[in-house]
Amino acid sequence: SEVLAGRAVRLKLGWCAVVNRSQFDINAHVDMRTARANERAFFDANRVTYSNVNCGTGVLTEMLTGILGDSIRRRVPRIRETIDGAATALELELKTLGVP
Repeated sequence: SEVLAGRAVRLKLGWCAVVNRSQFDINAHVDMRTARANERAFFDANRVTYSNVNCGTGVLTEMLTGILGDSIRRRVPRIRETIDGAATALELELKTLGVP
């Protein structure tokens, strides 16, 4: 609990606790919908222990989606500059070649 709360080990982006399917669940052909329901039931049953912790695959998905979105937004201007620069260079090259 100390680790997940970020007190024992601090991570820049924080922690998120998830409950993965066990090998027994995989062998028993427990599907992902059931596994996620079991995960929610686990965290609901242990709400006191995990009350101040990011918990669940859904929360992890939201966290990762936000991180990916931020990364894309940071990189788009540079990508746009690269494309615009290449387009400008090609236009200049076409002008030097003249009309066919």
